[in-house]
Amino acid sequence: MKDLHTVVEEHYQWASREDYRIPLGWRFFDEATSGGIALGEVLMMLAYSGVGKTWWACNVAINNPQVPVVFFSLEMQGRALAQRLAAVAY
Repeated sequence: MKDLHTVVEEHYQWASREDYRIPLGWRFFDEATSGGIALGEVLMMLAYSGVGKTWWACNVAINNPQVPVVFFSLEMQGRALAQRLAAVAY
């Protein structure tokens, strides 16, 4: 059986791997989250309509093509979301 120190050290090494975090692209958020969103985490963006939540989330997804993304929007219909993605990507 491993002692607590060994378990904590192994977890720290695993969690500090560079491929464990998805960078968000904004230094403030990346610093606040120790390098980005941890793989397997769920991120909820809550704010008023029209402040850039969808634009920001699309940017994060497009700038990390190696990471599979599921995107839900309760404010936009599919066509509007597709247009937003296209605008961000190109």
